[in-house]
Amino acid sequence: MRIVLNVRELVKIYGLNYPVLKKKRYYLSLSCLVLGTRLFCTSTVVEECEIVELLQQIDTKTKKPLKKKVLFVKNGAVVVYHVQVNNSICIEKFSDFPQLGRFTLRTEGKTVAVGKVTGL
Repeated sequence: MRIVLNVRELVKIYGLNYPVLKKKRYYLSLSCLVLGTRLFCTSTVVEECEIVELLQQIDTKTKKPLKKKVLFVKNGAVVVYHVQVNNSICIEKFSDFPQLGRFTLRTEGKTVAVGKVTGL
């Protein structure tokens, strides 16, 4: 599966006490709208990446993780997964900086999923 990561222009000033984090692996929460070949979009960086592992599925009503192992994702499901990009990029956790912690998965010009960065 080929995924492209697109990160919007970073408008954040970093001080000496707040270093820029450059990583290749991220934990993401994803709400799946449509299945198919995906592009990963979150600010201005476009980067190929792969989903390494589906970690857990979140119950949409209670917002709590389900106990069973995630083998695949259905339309409308919310999952937490581990993604790895080919090159290091600057990205933030949603809890630290919401504007830089959101992303979309796109394919053929259509948004197929939306989500947030939950861990680095």
